[in-house]
This record gives sequence, C-alpha cells and structure tokens, in this order.
Amino acid sequence: MLESQLQASGGDDAMSPVRHLYKLNDIATGTMNFSLHKVYSSAIKGLEKCFTEDKRKAIPWLVMVGDEYINEFRREEPLALLIFLYWGVLLDRLDELWWAKCSGRRFVEKFSKCVLGHGQEWDEAIRWAQAQVDL
Repeated sequence: MLESQLQASGGDDAMSPVRHLYKLNDIATGTMNFSLHKVYSSAIKGLEKCFTEDKRKAIPWLVMVGDEYINEFRREEPLALLIFLYWGVLLDRLDELWWAKCSGRRFVEKFSKCVLGHGQEWDEAIRWAQAQVDL
C-alpha cells in the first residue's frame, strides 16, 4: 500500500512521498527530542516546496537547512541521511544541470546503503528514492 502512495505525485499532499518523511520523523524523534524533530521538519518542509513548487529550489535547499541538520548528517543519523536521499532525487530531476543529475543519482546510491535495515517503512522510502533515479 505504501509503495503506491509513494509513487503518487502532485495533487493530494497526503499521498506525496515527502509526507512519508514527516511520518518517519514523528516516529524517529517524536516527543522524545522536540528540537531535533523541528530541525528535521524544517528540512522536510523545504524539500516539499522543491517537489511541489520548483525543483530548482533544490540547489539552495542545502544552505537553507542550517547547521543543525548538517551536523546530524555529518553524524550519519539515519533520518538525516534519508532526507538527503530525497534531496538527491530532486538533484537527479535537474536535467538542465548535468552535474546535479549525476550527483543526485550517486547520493541516492551511496546513502541508501547507510539507511537500509531500519525497518519496512524506511526501506520502502529508500526503494522509492532508488526507483526515482533508476537504481
């Protein structure tokens, strides 16, 4: 069921792949770490705008997420890496920028391996990202 939801695009926000990231954020950080939940929510919200409004906003997204998210990514926190996978999907869609397209696919390929095995919902999100970049 989730697989079909992840393939939906545009229109119904409840069906978007980014909504799945929000759900995983709730599960992973929830009420246990409100400040981290807020950091991830902000990063996801930025991705959502890129997916729904303008994929070219993916380039400045990396700067806009802030140091707290970047620190989590550097620490190889699974949710930070998963969010990054979705950013890689956006880069892959930037056909007009050859370097972004190549980089996006490589990011998804590399960081998928780091996040696999955290549960079925995580694996489904990874498979969606991989399918989007033809892996």
